[in-house]
Amino acid sequence: MDNIIKFICYDKTIVDLYPPQPASKIIPDWYKQIPNEIMHGQEKHAVPTIKKCVPVLDYLTTGYILRHAYQTDFKVLNEHGRRNTEYMCPMKDYVSAHPHEQCPIKIEGDNHNYIKFNQPWMVRTPPGYSTLFFQPFYNMNEDYVMFPSVVDTDTHDDSVNFVGYAKQDFVADPGDPLMIAMPFKRDNWKSEIIYDDYLGKTVYSHFIKKVWHGTYAKFFHQKKNYR
Repeated sequence: MDNIIKFICYDKTIVDLYPPQPASKIIPDWYKQIPNEIMHGQEKHAVPTIKKCVPVLDYLTTGYILRHAYQTDFKVLNEHGRRNTEYMCPMKDYVSAHPHEQCPIKIEGDNHNYIKFNQPWMVRTPPGYSTLFFQPFYNMNEDYVMFPSVVDTDTHDDSVNFVGYAKQDFVADPGDPLMIAMPFKRDNWKSEIIYDDYLGKTVYSHFIKKVWHGTYAKFFHQKKNYR
């Protein structure tokens, strides 16, 4: 039986217009547009691009995308030795702020006041499952950075809010990708550190000499479903 992650929202308009979607439905345009192979080197032999890297494809299609719900304008100001962010949003309380003192570290050489997106979505997972939230890396967002977090979404009965900082002035449009929600089962783990001169002994090393491209996809990859 499939596990079910539930996204519960108090705003019917957002449910209809900007619901969370499987990450596979919102693949970055640059990724979709590049070819699978390029001709490289003086001999112009074909080499695979990132598009044929199965671990990257798995990352792009794993989990669910939470999207911006409302348009918000951000302006970054340098004030009193820190980067402060002003914002304007038609929906009251969708965006709020945290002072630098709540996380008093320098980021890229600057002190920042932080922005927080107060989500309209409550996320619920089956018992024993938590959710990892993180910003979609391959969207190559240059406007802001969101901090990753883990929430026990099987017991947390409120919306999940996201904190980050603005890097420059920008406009967040409704429907833009904001965070990935990746549910996972909580397990206890122990670690072991082992020395093993495995080079030349692994299945990967054996097959890579015969099948230079696509070895991982052919022999190791396991199918995953997020619908």
